[in-house]
Amino acid sequence: MKLGLAPLTLFRPPPLDLVRYAGEAGYDAVGFQLGLQDMPVSPLAGDAQFLKEAKALLERWNLSVMEVSNIVFEPERTFDEGRVLIDFAKQIGASIVQATVWDGEEDRVVERLAALADHAKDQDLGITIEYMPYSQCQGFNEAYRLVSACGRSNVHILLDTLHFSRSGGVLADLDREEANLYSFIQLCDARREAPAPEDLRYESVYDRLPLGEGALELGAILERVPTDLPVSLEMPCQRLKDLPLVDQAREHLRIAREFLAPYAHRWEMAADPVI
Repeated sequence: MKLGLAPLTLFRPPPLDLVRYAGEAGYDAVGFQLGLQDMPVSPLAGDAQFLKEAKALLERWNLSVMEVSNIVFEPERTFDEGRVLIDFAKQIGASIVQATVWDGEEDRVVERLAALADHAKDQDLGITIEYMPYSQCQGFNEAYRLVSACGRSNVHILLDTLHFSRSGGVLADLDREEANLYSFIQLCDARREAPAPEDLRYESVYDRLPLGEGALELGAILERVPTDLPVSLEMPCQRLKDLPLVDQAREHLRIAREFLAPYAHRWEMAADPVI
């Protein structure tokens, strides 16, 4: 099983540092996070020197790029802000362009999503929507409605095991035909009891658990999802946060490989991007 390191796991270090940590720790892939809610797209997305340095590091460590995030749907966002992330994803060789929704006007989101999906299609890429219970796209049903309304075959949904649980997902949901829209999985564990609604975001960004240290039904999830989904570790953890970042990355990978060993025989990265 090939595993990617998500930027959030190490509390978002600078992108080139993240590539180094992923390589030194032994990951197979890494993600680039260049867009966040309430912040402009990072100028690095259009920086030729950054692209050159990033490619050199990826080659040095034999890393692929799993995801570029996030296209952010907010009322004031423009098409060009999403386009530059899609173009960067194409140049860096990513397989996934991730999106989050903070705009409550669904028709506007659908219109913008469709336009960006068309541009992504021209780049042989897709867009994967991440639902989060504290965003304007709170669960799978809301994400599915957006995907259906925009009518583009290269728009998919991200399965984050924390958000799946905290949004009320149950294992039977993964047996629904609609679940074939999942195209990417981010793994973490979490405590059995969900925090108060106002604390869900904090848990997501700062206080997840390594695999096997919580109570999420990870094994049952892994037995149900297709074996060609790219797999990323996204688990910012308070227990490990005081370790040097590369040591955090190594420990997360060690724990994950041990936990995932019983499932590795049926799992492999998709050979081609999901578009």
